[in-house]
Amino acid sequence: MFRNRLIGDAKTIYRLFTQNEPILQLDFDEYLPDQSVVCFEDVTIGLSNSSMWYQWGMDELHEGPLLDPKVTPEHFRKFKNYLIEKMNINIVCPQISYGVLFTRKRTRQILNQNELASSIEKEFEISIQVVGMEDNSIMEIIRIVSCAELLISMHGALMILAMFLPRHAVVVEMYPYAINPEFYQVYQTMLNLQDLDIKYIAWRNMNASNAIEPPSYRFHLNNLSEEKRLAILSRTEAPRKVCCYDPEWQYRMYQNTVVNVTEVIKLLKKHCI
Repeated sequence: MFRNRLIGDAKTIYRLFTQNEPILQLDFDEYLPDQSVVCFEDVTIGLSNSSMWYQWGMDELHEGPLLDPKVTPEHFRKFKNYLIEKMNINIVCPQISYGVLFTRKRTRQILNQNELASSIEKEFEISIQVVGMEDNSIMEIIRIVSCAELLISMHGALMILAMFLPRHAVVVEMYPYAINPEFYQVYQTMLNLQDLDIKYIAWRNMNASNAIEPPSYRFHLNNLSEEKRLAILSRTEAPRKVCCYDPEWQYRMYQNTVVNVTEVIKLLKKHCI
């Protein structure tokens, strides 16, 4: 059961794991009066411990990798193969190497993504495909990522598809201003658990002038007191917080970024390519 609407590819994926139609909270809100009781004959709540590798920072705990995860490389392999088969994704890797740049159109945009892509293409003689959920289906993205030698993305949920990268690929995960990469390692942890020798690089925007609020930004600080607002704006690093609705974390995490292309290329030269 889900709180809100499941649309597009998300609904398609959840249907792969059940013979029944996913239930939305909206279904009950529409047909049942307030305070009604809904009884289920059989129900499973939450995720199986065997499928978890990360603690999201609930219940007053800071988020971070689980100390003793049960998930194994074999679990990842079977899960990926299952999705590829059920979604009928035909993966045929081309002879020419390429990388992928994940793009977003609402928040966490890379404002100079064309410059970043063209500079990497020129420096490393590798083509870059720019893909995102607004323009590509999940099936398309999985197919493209499955053959990529390089993946570049701002930190965000779309990076879960990095699990489909081939062995020895390179990942550059980028973080907005005032967000410390060491506090948010869910995708790095996932890549390490797959045991595919994927090289991981974290880049962090350290220049406040390169952090830009998106138009119609809903994570603004106007509803806070002037004292709290000024305190947040004066900090160069957002403190570690319990997930997931802290106003400072939201304000910083969802900003757009002008990426320092020179820094990213230096990191790629130093560590990987």
